[in-house]
Amino acid sequence: MPSPHRPNGRDVKSSIRWLEVLATVLLLFLSSIVCLGLGTEVPNVELAEMSLVDDGQEVVTRGLLVDLWKYDSGLESLVLATSDGQITLRVQVSKGVQPQPSTYVRYGDALRVFGRLSNSGSEMSIHCDGDSVSVEERAEAALTVRTLSRAWELFLGDEVRIRGVVLSPIVSEGWRLFDIDLQCSIKLMGRPNTTAFCPTLDAVVVGILGMDASSMSLFLKVVELLPVG
Repeated sequence: MPSPHRPNGRDVKSSIRWLEVLATVLLLFLSSIVCLGLGTEVPNVELAEMSLVDDGQEVVTRGLLVDLWKYDSGLESLVLATSDGQITLRVQVSKGVQPQPSTYVRYGDALRVFGRLSNSGSEMSIHCDGDSVSVEERAEAALTVRTLSRAWELFLGDEVRIRGVVLSPIVSEGWRLFDIDLQCSIKLMGRPNTTAFCPTLDAVVVGILGMDASSMSLFLKVVELLPVG
């Protein structure tokens, strides 16, 4: 019966050396995969910088929702804008697994969108599905009176929600909604639950943005007033 083979010291050292080489190669391979993943990270691009992005590139961007269309096919078209209303971008949203944006977004919400840029046509746009759109901030936190004043053309006739301070600095002129810093305000009109109106009220005003043609001044026709706290 043959005796069992016992590896000598040279065989053991050789095996250890090969294991070390194999471990080094595996480590380098895994490192290259990690570096490759980091190199392909999708960039965050501001709306104002979108024109610098190549056609077909995937991007993440953010903006205020200022318009929305729904089509019979299930496709939805959103328009995002910067807070000053100077830059807008259309987002074409196809059906995904999650509900389409129209079921949960409101005008003035700050949205985050991940999609592919298309700038080869007559209008630059982003294409994505419903799973790639999310709300980062509700309009109550993202939208201000100052924003409405700057971008009023984008919100005119729309129902919006704004949080601020309700005051009546001049009694004869009625109530106004001020931003928290009291630097910008808008006239409140309509007949909501007037018992809820009181000085320095911290509230969310739900109203339709309008313009007085005679004075060319903006106002909110109040639909609802929701005290905070």
